[in-house]
Amino acid sequence: MSLRLKLILGFFIPALMLLVAGFWSSYRIHSLGNQVSIMIDENERSIRYAVKMNEAIERLDSGVLLKMHGDEEAFQNIYKPAAADFHQALKMAQANITLPGESELLDSLKLLSDEFFHVIESITATDKMEYYRLMISPVFTKTQIMISNLRLLNSDAMYFVTQAIADQAARAALPGDLIILAAIVFMFLFAWLTQVYIVAPFKLILESVIKWRETGHLDDMKIETGDDIERLAKALHRISISSSDEKDK
Repeated sequence: MSLRLKLILGFFIPALMLLVAGFWSSYRIHSLGNQVSIMIDENERSIRYAVKMNEAIERLDSGVLLKMHGDEEAFQNIYKPAAADFHQALKMAQANITLPGESELLDSLKLLSDEFFHVIESITATDKMEYYRLMISPVFTKTQIMISNLRLLNSDAMYFVTQAIADQAARAALPGDLIILAAIVFMFLFAWLTQVYIVAPFKLILESVIKWRETGHLDDMKIETGDDIERLAKALHRISISSSDEKDK
């Protein structure tokens, strides 16, 4: 193998290894980033829908209390927009099911909300506050708890997704780190080989040539690198022999 090829390979191989490590790390980080973005976005939407549903039933509860105190107009102004907001948010949440158990939770929430709207629409003129205490308030509380469970389910999922992605990121970075480490080891090895097979032989050749000029005799340098340096040493040795022969003549 020629000296030129050795030098080219010595610089090309670690550069290639570092390039592969860079591309691998970039690809894995980009891939994990997309996964995190999708998962967190899905969970964040479900949490946002849960918050909207909770705000809507709280407005409905406030409207019912106004109705209990005889303010029918205020109740009507609150009831329709709040009910529309609740049903829209519930529908959007049902279209964004991504977690185990989320479908069953939303089905239960749908049943509870239907019951909540039924008891609101069934208010009679007699014993309004007692009706609220016995019929409306318990369903309202259960619905709020169910909405809270939906929000907690997605909040916990976001936390576990973040932890899982962090673990995956660490595992994904490992091959790249190993390639970089291998490249560093190779560069140290190449530096050592350069010292042993290039720098040291050239130094020996230089010292031998200086001695040749002083003594007129060049010893066989016994350089065995298998490349241009070895051929140079042998060529110099042959030249020294020819020069000595010519002087003897």
